[in-house]
Amino acid sequence: MKVYHNKNEVIMFKKDLLVAVPKNTILLKKNNNSYVYLNVSIKEIRKNKSIIYDRKCIGKLVNKDLNLMNPNDNFFIYFPNQTNIVNNKIFSSSLSIGLAMAFEKIVNDLGLDIILREIFEDKFNLIKAISLYYLDSQQMSLELFEKWAYHNYTNLNSIPSNSTIFNFLSNSITEDEILAFQNAWALQVKYLFDESPELLLSLDSINLNTFIKENRFIKHLELQDNNNLFEINLSYALENQTGLPIFYELFPNAKTNQNYYQNVINRCDAYRFNNICLLLDKADFCSNDLNFLDQMDKKFIAMVKGYNKDIKNLVLNNKELIIDNVDYLLDDFTLYGMKLHQKIFDYSSKDYYVYLFYNDKQRAIQKESFSKLCSIFKKQLERQTYLTNDVFKNYRKYLNFEANDKNQIMSIQNNKDTVKEIIEYGGLFSLVSNQNYDLEKVISIYQKKDIINKLFKGLKYDFDLNKNNNYNQNVLESKIFLTFITAIVKSYINYKCFEFFNNHPLATIDTIMTELSKVEVLKMEDKYLWKYPLTEQQKEIFTLIGIDDKFITDFIIELNKTII
Repeated sequence: MKVYHNKNEVIMFKKDLLVAVPKNTILLKKNNNSYVYLNVSIKEIRKNKSIIYDRKCIGKLVNKDLNLMNPNDNFFIYFPNQTNIVNNKIFSSSLSIGLAMAFEKIVNDLGLDIILREIFEDKFNLIKAISLYYLDSQQMSLELFEKWAYHNYTNLNSIPSNSTIFNFLSNSITEDEILAFQNAWALQVKYLFDESPELLLSLDSINLNTFIKENRFIKHLELQDNNNLFEINLSYALENQTGLPIFYELFPNAKTNQNYYQNVINRCDAYRFNNICLLLDKADFCSNDLNFLDQMDKKFIAMVKGYNKDIKNLVLNNKELIIDNVDYLLDDFTLYGMKLHQKIFDYSSKDYYVYLFYNDKQRAIQKESFSKLCSIFKKQLERQTYLTNDVFKNYRKYLNFEANDKNQIMSIQNNKDTVKEIIEYGGLFSLVSNQNYDLEKVISIYQKKDIINKLFKGLKYDFDLNKNNNYNQNVLESKIFLTFITAIVKSYINYKCFEFFNNHPLATIDTIMTELSKVEVLKMEDKYLWKYPLTEQQKEIFTLIGIDDKFITDFIIELNKTII
């Protein structure tokens, strides 16, 4: 037998990565080190009946552990789909633990920890780690996970590499597991509340544009703008008192929404949630949809833009009365509001409740934003000689063009129709409902979905940014699922800290995230210890969440057991 090695091969081992030693490999010792070799080809010489093995070094054993090795580039050539890759970097000497403690406390209090462990078994710790990353970083892209995990405690004993994370999203979370989780979580929500809670069912609030090579919706999807992108819509249910997300539903974009409304309502019925109020987004419903829900005897709240044709006259007739009129000021929401009860749709003689609101700050933001965008777009078009269909389509909302017979651009001005629209309707918005609510309650109900909306819109931004990537079904649905876990925790923090917001009127949920991220431990010799005393605000937040000194002490003990 002859063995050939490439003597000129430069072997560089990736000491920051650990992988399991593959089966059917050979160990060779040299200079007190053990190297892992793979037979990449075998050639039989018939003349002398000998066998020639061509071997390549693919790794180096770690600390005489026969099961783990540091790989080199050859390993990734011969094992391109390896999933069990662990980043072996040591953690920072200073670790942020405040959000991790809040996260752990909440998933235990809500029973999420048990559900995740039972369904996902050994995968549940990584699921929690990624969800914690989403919660802290407030971005859905996972490219910075390694860097973030170096400075933040995740309850993992090592840092998974980016390739491990991607393979985890692609192969480890199944559609059946996601559905099993949602079923178990819906039952848990019923257990947490003595009576049947009121559900807020948000319909059509989020759409994701992406190119999906393989997807269970593919036969139902419609191309968007002829650019090979598909649109997938997402609806979700919230518990009204706490804002806790209960389940979500994905469905393909369709010309009519009513079939999908019915499907989601049926799912509520299957979970035996009978008290539901449907929330409709301003961009995704028509008067026929409201008629459909009305005939089903379902409560609804629908946001309507001020210039919607069905409500335009109503807004124009009342806007002078409401704008900057102290009699209509809602102190708790820095809004002006009024409630009307009248007929608004041509199809129906029924009177609906219309809640008209005005936000002077929002109007100023809209005017400033429009002006800045127009300036930016004009600069982008400085070198544009001809008025093409794409230019007209992409900029027509903001700019008007003058062109000659040859379609050469002669001048560019701000779109006066849009300017007029902002002047007439800026800062104004309306909610239409078949229920009689107080102004404060109706706006509070509608704003319950803000937290989960922002998280899913962050995910939408991530997909839009990478919309030409060939995502498979699992990556898409895994990211949505992990965002959902994050939304549960963030919504519960928001609910538990209601008193904090009353004590600190300028504080937001992001204020709490920032305060908790400052809570750190410092490595002293062979263990991590408390770094700084808690501030008064951190103490207040921890108390509201239910974290006491004993919890903190026990948490740090477990941290040292995990990563030291």
